[in-house]
Amino acid sequence: MGSALLRDLIWTIFTMKKVIRSTTVIAVCLVLVAICLLTGCQSNIQANARRHINSINHRGYVDAPENTLSAFRMSKEMGFDCVECDVRFTKDNQPVLLHDKTVIRTSNGRGKISDMTLDEVRRLDFGSWKSMQYVGEQIPTFEEFISLCAELELHPYVEIKNDVTLQQTQRLVEIVDKTDLSVTWIGRDRDVLTLISQLRIGDRIGLLTELLNQDALRYLSQLSETTEVFADCFYATLTRSQIKRAKLFGIPIEVWTVNSEAIVSNIDPYITGVTSDFINAQELFNTL
Repeated sequence: MGSALLRDLIWTIFTMKKVIRSTTVIAVCLVLVAICLLTGCQSNIQANARRHINSINHRGYVDAPENTLSAFRMSKEMGFDCVECDVRFTKDNQPVLLHDKTVIRTSNGRGKISDMTLDEVRRLDFGSWKSMQYVGEQIPTFEEFISLCAELELHPYVEIKNDVTLQQTQRLVEIVDKTDLSVTWIGRDRDVLTLISQLRIGDRIGLLTELLNQDALRYLSQLSETTEVFADCFYATLTRSQIKRAKLFGIPIEVWTVNSEAIVSNIDPYITGVTSDFINAQELFNTL
C-alpha cells in the first residue's frame, strides 16, 4: 500500500459527512499507518523470495580464520557461490590475501606485510588466533586462492586495497588470465578499476563506497559503456535517496557487510548482492 493511498484514506476519514470525534480519527489513522508499514514489509519479503541475488561470503566463512583457504572451503560447504577476499603485496612483490596492512591481528607475527618477503610471512601462523583447530594455517597467495576458486567453482570477489599499484594490478590480471574464471573486482581506486575494465573484458567492476554520491554514479555510468558495473555500498550508510539516485543512473547496488537475517529478508528489492560473514541471502530468500 503506497503513501499516496494512505493519504487518500486519511483524507476520506476527515471529509466524511458524519462527525467523528478526533480521538477516533487519530486511532483509525494509526491503524492505517500500521497496516501500510506491515504491508510494505510483507511486500518486500515476497519480492525478495522471488528474486535472484548474489550472496557473497565475506573473507570466507566466519567460523574459520579469515582470508584463508580453510575459510573459503567452508564457504563452499555452507552453500555460498561467491567469496570475497582482500589482496595486498609483500616486500618481494608477491600478492597475498590479507585485509590489514599489518599481520598483527590475524597471525602470531608483527609488522607490515609490505616489509616482509613471501618466505618470511609464510613462516607465520594465520590460524591459531581463531581456533586451535587451525594452528599452522598459512597466508594464501592470490594464485592459490584463484586456483581454489576454479577447483570449487566459486566466483571470486577480489578487493584491491588502495596501496596496490597499477603495475601490481597487472600482475593480478595476469594470474587470473591463466584460468577460465570470471572475476568481480572491487575497490576504491578508480584508476585501478578502470585499468582492469580495459584488461579484463567481461569481468564485473564494483566501486566500494560509504557515500553513493553523484560523482561516484557518474564514474560508474561512464565505465558501464564497456563494462558491467555496480556500486558496492556499506549498508549502514546507504539511504533511500541514494538508492533512488542509483536507479536514475541505472547503476545496480550491492551491499556489505550485513549479518542480520531480519535486514536481509526485508532488504530493498533494488539491491542485487549481499556480502555477509555467514548469511547466504539467496538461501534465506528461498525459505521465505
